[in-house]
Amino acid sequence: MPTRRLPLVFSLACLSMTVVASDALIAPGGRLAVIDTAHLHALVPADVAEALKPRIARAEVIYAAMSKDAGYTPRRLTLLVTDDLDTHNGFSTVTPLPIINVQLAPSLQQSFIFTGHDEFERTLIHELAHHISNDRDPNNFRRTLSHIFGRILPNDPLSLAIAYLSTPAHQTMPSFWHEGGAQWAETEYATSPVWAGRGRDSMTHMVWRMDAAAGLIPPAGDWRLSYHEWPFGARSYIYGVAYTRYLAGAVADRASMWQLIERQQHRWPFAFNGGPEKILNKNHLTLINEARAALMTEELLAVEIVKSKPLTNAKRLTPINGIVGAPAWIDGKLFAAYNSPYGDPKFVTVDATGTLRAAGYNAWLMSPARSLPDGTVIFSDANLT
Repeated sequence: MPTRRLPLVFSLACLSMTVVASDALIAPGGRLAVIDTAHLHALVPADVAEALKPRIARAEVIYAAMSKDAGYTPRRLTLLVTDDLDTHNGFSTVTPLPIINVQLAPSLQQSFIFTGHDEFERTLIHELAHHISNDRDPNNFRRTLSHIFGRILPNDPLSLAIAYLSTPAHQTMPSFWHEGGAQWAETEYATSPVWAGRGRDSMTHMVWRMDAAAGLIPPAGDWRLSYHEWPFGARSYIYGVAYTRYLAGAVADRASMWQLIERQQHRWPFAFNGGPEKILNKNHLTLINEARAALMTEELLAVEIVKSKPLTNAKRLTPINGIVGAPAWIDGKLFAAYNSPYGDPKFVTVDATGTLRAAGYNAWLMSPARSLPDGTVIFSDANLT
């Protein structure tokens, strides 16, 4: 067997081991209600169904708008809204059937997906971008096979062969392309006054600046890798959005991001590099090298600007010999979990003079606190004594 075929065979072997367990999506014993719109079949927790109706109506509007921009004809999509985890996330797949899952729990401050406001809509946009990209298949041969056999999760050589010939090709593209496109969509369709998607997020730019200053912006051949580099995110996310951000700006006069995604849909599974050649006369490797050079120039300039400014001197409000959790602000005071060396962890308030006062809550988990736009403060009050 020629060695150049080995990556494809390995990728297909990995695909053959894919397993989807229904009980991973719906917790046993959970009661769900149904909310139907023109294109969405929403399954939501029954006890908050009325409160979620405006969100599902908004989801329908977003789905229709994104589909129109992408030139995609929206088909019936199952939207599963769950509230069985303590942290926020989402999920999308189109095989064997299209479904999106969005968790209702808020995101933690230390996460790259923390927005400060309305993670539900941001994650919905992110997952809809995945769905629209992966569901459409313009190849008539693959689409015909899919209509005959369905979308297959392979578990033997025959089903593996049929899956390769019938699966929508875009879902087999590298993860950095998937996550870059979804984060581009977050940025493009962002409506929050607080947060404008990871393409314009200050933490993402901080990572790029730090990598540029240290000479650690990865070479083009490594941008498609998925391993964790920073504690709060994977390289495929951080540099996936760097790539799609570059494309959205540098080639916008020739092709939109949706058009570039559509070109990948015409490829055969795992055949990524040549996707943009028909409309840009360049392959991805060439474009990634251009994106890397542009990012390096941009961030090194930002580093020089930062270096030219005097250091900010700030007064530390919390004691030096203690540990403080991620804070929230309440009426001009810091509200945070505080673990002093002399007692049990407690939530405290800290005013502008540095005076600490007990807030009356335990903080054994050193839970981050967060403020919502309506003034609500969310934190975990745990007592392990």
